Amino acid sequence: MVSGAPGHGEGHNSGVPLNILAALAVKAEMEKHHLSGTIKLWPGVAEELVASKAFYVRDGYFKDVDAVLFAHVANNLGTNWGEGGQTGLVSLQYNFHGESAHAAAPWRGKSALDAVELMDTGWNFHREHLRQQQRSHYVISNGGDQPNVVPQSASVWYYFREVDYDHIKGLWEDGDRMAKGAALMLRSCRS
Repeated sequence: MVSGAPGHGEGHNSGVPLNILAALAVKAEMEKHHLSGTIKLWPGVAEELVASKAFYVRDGYFKDVDAVLFAHVANNLGTNWGEGGQTGLVSLQYNFHGESAHAAAPWRGKSALDAVELMDTGWNFHREHLRQQQRSHYVISNGGDQPNVVPQSASVWYYFREVDYDHIKGLWEDGDRMAKGAALMLRSCRS
């Protein structure tokens, strides 16, 4: 690893070369031991942004596959095998809509950004009561158009991560409740 060189913080730039090396090693062992089979090489591209693995599964790429080798480079090039204790995730964007107003008369508006901030504040207090296995991340993807206008629309993008489907779904449901609460607070504003 070269300090300051291009690449993702988790080593995603080295994952595909490792997958190629693994495929070559498996091929050599198959030839050595006269094992029949097909080796499929697949990239782990866009795994966090669009969950590409789910699309591979949905489209049948892994149908009739007996084993999958995949590299996800971690800290200090560490290795492990079997159950890795990794998390799955759901990626959600919550969009809030209010009423714009100029900063000269902000009481005439209902700030959608206030709803985003209320949701985020609620989620941050909620984290204290969640399992240690969970990970949740968010970014405000739309905070309005300009500082002197009450934002009519605003959005926040969340990743809810957990170790199994039921817990992921639970985080999703909690997020939906937080968003509904924030939207109710936005609607209760009087102009």
